[in-house]
Amino acid sequence: MRLIKIILCVIIFSFVCTSCVREKEKVRKVNFPTNNHAQYKAALSHLGLETFSLGSKWIESSNPHSNRSISIIAPYEEEVIVRNDHADAYFYDLQVKAGQVLSIKLDSLSNLDFKCFVDVFRIEMDTVASYDHIASIDSSGRIIEFEVIEDGEYLIRVQPELLNSARFTIHINVGASLLFPVSGRDKRAIGSLFGVPRDAGRRTHEGIDIFAKRHTPLVAVSDGQIRFAGYKDGSLGGNVIWMRDTQRNQTIYYAHLEEVLVDSASYVTKGDTIGTVGNSGNAQTTHPHLHFGIYKNGAVDPYPFVVDEKKKYRKLLAKSKWIGRLARSKHDGYLYKGGLKSRFKSELLKGEYFEVVGRTGAYYKVRLANNELAYVFYDNIEDMNRPIGSAQLDGIELLDSPIENSLAIKHNPVNTIKYLARTTGYVFVETEENLTGWIENPKS
Repeated sequence: MRLIKIILCVIIFSFVCTSCVREKEKVRKVNFPTNNHAQYKAALSHLGLETFSLGSKWIESSNPHSNRSISIIAPYEEEVIVRNDHADAYFYDLQVKAGQVLSIKLDSLSNLDFKCFVDVFRIEMDTVASYDHIASIDSSGRIIEFEVIEDGEYLIRVQPELLNSARFTIHINVGASLLFPVSGRDKRAIGSLFGVPRDAGRRTHEGIDIFAKRHTPLVAVSDGQIRFAGYKDGSLGGNVIWMRDTQRNQTIYYAHLEEVLVDSASYVTKGDTIGTVGNSGNAQTTHPHLHFGIYKNGAVDPYPFVVDEKKKYRKLLAKSKWIGRLARSKHDGYLYKGGLKSRFKSELLKGEYFEVVGRTGAYYKVRLANNELAYVFYDNIEDMNRPIGSAQLDGIELLDSPIENSLAIKHNPVNTIKYLARTTGYVFVETEENLTGWIENPKS
């Protein structure tokens, strides 16, 4: 009997603890987090590949704590080329608001199918950042999509398998989880936002006001049950509808209606017409509009739930022809290493060496001479057909990379050397034998 009581206590305790865990995303079953990436990494270790340079780089670059992400704002689109002699993981982080749907899609631009791991982590900030693995790619369609319940910051990791060459485009979008409640209108019809002062500051606005002509149809923003529909004496909202959104455990509020077209206790389907725009209640002195609110442990801002922000990707000014080529900066400018925001920029000097590995909007994604990834503005790029200088040098070793203890390609070349590009302390050159490599900058 005592053993049975202990077992029951454990079961009850487990149930209570589970029920206390707050759901922060609604992830589709097909996108539940998988351990495919971890299994692949373990296989590399089992085969001893982690002891080789490329294998260790693949494992090291996959760590979310490496802090090599770029901060983006959706919608975001980036085309990337992956060479089989590199082992990069690409990280993107962005803020997503409650009520929005985050979607990530990967399109292969290669003729051959390729294996690529795509995972999403929620970033939890305490004394240090932790990363909760919440979603993985749908292997059949290469799509991740989930609804965000609480405001959060998310990290997206994209990493092709080792020794794989590929070219792909990643599309990252956020959209509204609910329909816009006023038929034929969009965010341009919103005249008052959540949280603005009301009654000389004695209260704040617990919703958004959407203006439209009287009798404009109102639609159910989701499936749900009508809890109350009609007029309540003394109600500020006049003719109102209270609807329970059972999928999200929240209450939807429509106020100032002209007509109510549903009955209390009825069930409605997303898109059903449930009423019309008016100015009943305390809105009789204003133009017809809908007061729309959402309540979930108090009022929440309904704007991100119903408004699809700009859906168009930034115009692609960066040209596809440059991807995969060596190039240099055309003039002094800026490098963007942590995202396309001004606070992340650093100076870029004319003639800087880089390999173009991708493009997004008006920027090229480039690999610098030190293997760091960064972004360069689309008009600050040129090929190396014309040298930026030359010199007659004796006793100089031609190196395979611009770092200390790099290997010598050729010893003591004695000829005229053309300067093609530069980086800190080194110059990328071409010899009379058409060999290319690095030499220490004679002017350093």
